[in-house]
Amino acid sequence: MRFQQSAILFLFLLFSFIYFGCNEKDGYMPELTGNMVGYVYTFDEFGDILDDHSEVKVTATGVDKEYSTLSDSKGRFELTDLPTGTYELSFEKEGFGVLKQFGVQHLGGKPTILNHFSQDSRDNDAYFIYEMPTTEVTNLTIENDTLYGDFSFTEQEPPQAIQLRLYFSTEEDFNIQSAQYVQNRKLFKNDTRYLRKMDFENYDTPFQQGEKVFFRARIFTQVDMYRLPQYGNSYVDGIDTYYDYESNKTIYPNINDESAQFSFIFSE
Repeated sequence: MRFQQSAILFLFLLFSFIYFGCNEKDGYMPELTGNMVGYVYTFDEFGDILDDHSEVKVTATGVDKEYSTLSDSKGRFELTDLPTGTYELSFEKEGFGVLKQFGVQHLGGKPTILNHFSQDSRDNDAYFIYEMPTTEVTNLTIENDTLYGDFSFTEQEPPQAIQLRLYFSTEEDFNIQSAQYVQNRKLFKNDTRYLRKMDFENYDTPFQQGEKVFFRARIFTQVDMYRLPQYGNSYVDGIDTYYDYESNKTIYPNINDESAQFSFIFSE
């Protein structure tokens, strides 16, 4: 009998421990918090790195709360006391495109170090944001598979290269959402004009020889790999676009309005 009473008392105490322990948030299941640290770098609209990377607002959005901070002149930012969870990061500054990154995992209890650099690695990541383009496309011509461009600059010194995102269609007055073909091309300065070989023969285009093709362009900046001066000879892969899961599209945040429509006769 005494053994049965002891067993019942033991089971009661064990049940009480499990029940109340699981419901005691601060006692047995603490909510871990920790900081999130990283770097963001700012570039002008032509892809040249700026000297000052300060005043970029960095926001981490969790399930039920947002945490924000500002970067310093070197681009460093630190978000403090974030609970364990998955976050959406956004980087914004007036006059710049807004960059986002989804699904950032954070384990509280110790800092989460974002884009950690090493001079021995070529797989480093960094967040890049660019000034929104103010340059305008005034004319585009395609002759003999070479693209020629003319631009109106607000800067006093024209850049050595202009990055374009080109949209093509056989339908006149098309919009970029209905484009049949898209290609990115960087045009390089040649005297007063900019030009670049299109290399249509190396791509699977939907157009036929002798067909009239219409096209538009948008200026955007994208640096795939960049050498940051404070890291010597190390290269950094820039995170400068993001995938929008609602529209199922890659978003280029630093892109301007579409140009007027131009046309050419497609030849192989």
